Amino acid sequence: MARLGSEGCCQYAHGAFFDSREMRPTRFEIFVLLVVLGLTAYVAIPEWRESRARAMQATCMSNLRAIGVGLSGYLEANDSTWPSVDKLLTFSRREPPWPTLRVVLESYVQGDAVFRCPADSRQIDDEGLRSKFGSDSTWFATEGLSYEWLGGDAYGGHRVGEEKLSRLAGLGKGRADQDLLRDFEAFHDGLGGSNTLFADFEARPGYSIAE
Repeated sequence: MARLGSEGCCQYAHGAFFDSREMRPTRFEIFVLLVVLGLTAYVAIPEWRESRARAMQATCMSNLRAIGVGLSGYLEANDSTWPSVDKLLTFSRREPPWPTLRVVLESYVQGDAVFRCPADSRQIDDEGLRSKFGSDSTWFATEGLSYEWLGGDAYGGHRVGEEKLSRLAGLGKGRADQDLLRDFEAFHDGLGGSNTLFADFEARPGYSIAE
């Protein structure tokens, strides 16, 4: 059994002498440890952020593909006629307002989660909306979806192949070049900006001809 001296030094333990004060880290050792931890965080945090951003982009792309499947099902059930869709729930230029895409595809997608981009964010300037939702919100919270419908009158009520934009095919702009739906904002900044669903129901990251 070890005995402690008046200054807290261990005189012997199992026949060996040692000073307990020598086991305490020095200021220099603590400084080196903090530097190592700081460098580790400096490298790891950006990598974590990029990995998280790519995961959110992948989820967003999966959402757009699911919406494309829903649109395909809608067309099949409605004589190949595109829906008349309003892009905003909180404002419409039409009377009565057209439904939003979320309402139109309610029976053709698996739940409302496909309409929400995980990177969705919205800074609200409108006083009416700000009083209801606050200044920092999301498009999903305010409009019911994170994606902007770009078809408008060019697609709404027209049969497939008879859309107003179908004339673009003669200019080398086929269905794969006609964007239907994309993020309301560049939610994926640094990874191309906005994800887009095209009229061929293919989703592509960071690309849209309607800039």
